[in-house]
Amino acid sequence: MNKKRNIVKLIILYFLIFSLVLVSCKANFNDNNIVDDIENETTKELTEEEKFKIRFIGNLDNEKYKFLKDDLVDEIIEDENNNSTYDTQKLENNQILGKNGWVYHITEVEKRILMNEDVTNEDWYELVLTYMNKLEEIAKEQNKEIYYVLTPWKDLVYDEYLPDEYKEKVNDENDMDLYYEYIKKNSDIKFIYPKKELIDAKKYFRSFYTIDSHWNKLGGFLVANLIYDMMGIDINAIDTLDIKPIEYSSYGKYDYDFDYKGRGEVLNEEIHGTDRANSRVIVSESNSNLDKEITIIGDSFRFWLYDIFKKDFKKASTINRGSLGSTLQTEIIKNSDVIVVEIITDYFYDIIRTIEFIMKNIN
Repeated sequence: MNKKRNIVKLIILYFLIFSLVLVSCKANFNDNNIVDDIENETTKELTEEEKFKIRFIGNLDNEKYKFLKDDLVDEIIEDENNNSTYDTQKLENNQILGKNGWVYHITEVEKRILMNEDVTNEDWYELVLTYMNKLEEIAKEQNKEIYYVLTPWKDLVYDEYLPDEYKEKVNDENDMDLYYEYIKKNSDIKFIYPKKELIDAKKYFRSFYTIDSHWNKLGGFLVANLIYDMMGIDINAIDTLDIKPIEYSSYGKYDYDFDYKGRGEVLNEEIHGTDRANSRVIVSESNSNLDKEITIIGDSFRFWLYDIFKKDFKKASTINRGSLGSTLQTEIIKNSDVIVVEIITDYFYDIIRTIEFIMKNIN
């Protein structure tokens, strides 16, 4: 009898142990599922704009960057009256005074594109793409990399300060949008048009000067990192910078400055021209461990991009697309590992001449 009782007790004991193990496994399984569900839900909740903020903007909500937000608040227009103190007699050719003292530089070509008049067509897009593909083919043979950045106008990013006669007619999708979409749809060309990113960034900081047509240093830094992302190079968010406001800037009521540390220190720099703004070529060397030579060809928007490149690459150069042809420029193109072509939207038709120059001198 005792033997039977002991056997029954052992069976009951084994059953209890098995039940406890089963419950524990089920609990762990459920916990893991809950964690997975939370992680998946978190991933699902992130929009493209939120991902952009995390990667390229960072956290600008702390006191250190309060002046960036104050600047945005100050520049919101609550009425249609232009109470600007800007001296309209200082306006140059193609400049117009917008709301709240903002000044825009609008050429005849730009006006036509803003008003959505036909400036280009698909035949022109196809022609440009033919040149791009040919250059890409030659570059690959030479083990070189080609990248393009189409620079959006200030008035396409900050249209809220345009005079009403322009703002009412501005079309959300213009020739430049169609051009970019055509290139992306029909090729693998490495090409960015950072209009959307600059518009998204408006929530966090001002990326263009108020009385100058160019992006400021922060705008240039953002675009440089968008180019780095296209290259597969590690990027830096805006909140990694030690940004300081500059009062009484010649580019507006005040602006921002920062000292980008980069991957290396610039050891020397040569300006070929009367000064930086009018230079045909600028060449610099650094002690960066990114042992490549990069060149950016473009308009005046290229300068803030070059200032980032020169601290990240072993050697960096910038060439004015308006004065191509010198022996030095030829040598630079020949020796470059990476070439960035910057195209301002009202001179986009000039891109073929720039591509021809690169193709002629790349090998």
